[in-house]
Amino acid sequence: MWLALGAHIQIGYLSSRTAGRSDLVRRGFYRYIRHPVHAGTFLVTLGWPLEYGAPVTLLVTFIIGVISLRRRIKSEEAILLARFGEQYETYQRETDALIPTLW
Repeated sequence: MWLALGAHIQIGYLSSRTAGRSDLVRRGFYRYIRHPVHAGTFLVTLGWPLEYGAPVTLLVTFIIGVISLRRRIKSEEAILLARFGEQYETYQRETDALIPTLW
């Protein structure tokens, strides 16, 4: 959860600076992955079945979570591409979506 909260803080989501933001954040967690909020939330979601020893629930959560993340990331990146254009394309080429050096 710290990953998701820290990412929100880094983009100014918890302050009045978020409204009308015109820059692409590429510092902090965003330096390594493009969607740290989604990554943090997904890790927390996977942690619950692990904590309670529910392997079937973990598998179902993982499958549904990956499908959901792929859809959400695709729609979010379309919006960011429209807003930031070539700057975001460069960021996509240089940074992984959720897991550094893997995805």
